[in-house]
Amino acid sequence: GLDIETDALDEPLLREAGRSELRTALLTTRTLAKGMSVTTALRLSLTWHEAVAAMRHKGPDDGATWPASPFPETSIGEFLFSPLAGIPALVREGELMHNCVASYASRCRAGESHIYSVTCADASRPWRGTLEIVKENGHHIIGQLLGPCNSQAPDAATRAAQRLVGGRKAA
Repeated sequence: GLDIETDALDEPLLREAGRSELRTALLTTRTLAKGMSVTTALRLSLTWHEAVAAMRHKGPDDGATWPASPFPETSIGEFLFSPLAGIPALVREGELMHNCVASYASRCRAGESHIYSVTCADASRPWRGTLEIVKENGHHIIGQLLGPCNSQAPDAATRAAQRLVGGRKAA
């Protein structure tokens, strides 16, 4: 177990949770708050990253079947959109992109989100991103499209992603 010190306000809840998975989940999903110490924020971040890394070792989820991605691997202009399926693929993407995409596993298994790795083939301006496609009002839409460390995607990548989803009806 990981022994994490937190703000005094959290101590009763964390004591009740002990060193169980509940403790890790509480620490993992807690948001940063105004007035929180830098030390606590860094510890929460570390705990979250350790929890995501631990997902690699969870056998039952590795073989879980996920709904098929609404769009196969597709090139649009200079961008290649490659669907990701399975926790190992999400963990790899998250590590590569320094983002939290691995935490979307349950949404992906439920068919609420579909995640794509996005790469630009133009060697003069290489770019990589992560695309989330969600269903809204019976249509596929872009949930988010972000670059490394959740940086803003270039306009050309956003236009290509919009062409990919194109307002198509969700199954």
